[in-house]
Amino acid sequence: GSTDLFAVQRKIAGPGAIPSWKSGAFNHELDVTLTGNPLTTEILYTTDGSDPRESGRLYSGPIHVDEGTTNLQYVARGEGGTSSAVKSETYTVDMTAPEVTASVSGGTFDAVQNVTLSSPEATARIYYTLDGTTPTTNSPSYGGGVIRIDQTSTLQAIAVDALGNASEP
Repeated sequence: GSTDLFAVQRKIAGPGAIPSWKSGAFNHELDVTLTGNPLTTEILYTTDGSDPRESGRLYSGPIHVDEGTTNLQYVARGEGGTSSAVKSETYTVDMTAPEVTASVSGGTFDAVQNVTLSSPEATARIYYTLDGTTPTTNSPSYGGGVIRIDQTSTLQAIAVDALGNASEP
């Protein structure tokens, strides 16, 4: 014969909190809310990466996150002194558009011009037009090399970073 023996163990969850935004990079400011579960009586947090159990502020409303990197650390507390583990989220807010430069400044020339475009932001993509229209991400993408200008043209270019921040033409 055989027997099937098993035991069911029930663990009661303790206090906890959930952020409205998960870690990531953003091209806009954030207002992060922390929502506690029913066993949470208070949430303590810091925005400088320090331990919220030691130097945390009492959460009372959205935490504003602006340009730069913010390391949010938070802990939930319940009745009787129970606490959740310290959790963290890292937010990088970059609202600065990359720059784009041309190797030759505009002007009137008697010879063909070979122009290169560059951006100090390595991940930026560069888009350009030669007819004076404003470039968009649907315009030709600059892939390096030279743009040969052998007739009257108006070169305009933009750089767009990975978060969608775009420079002025």
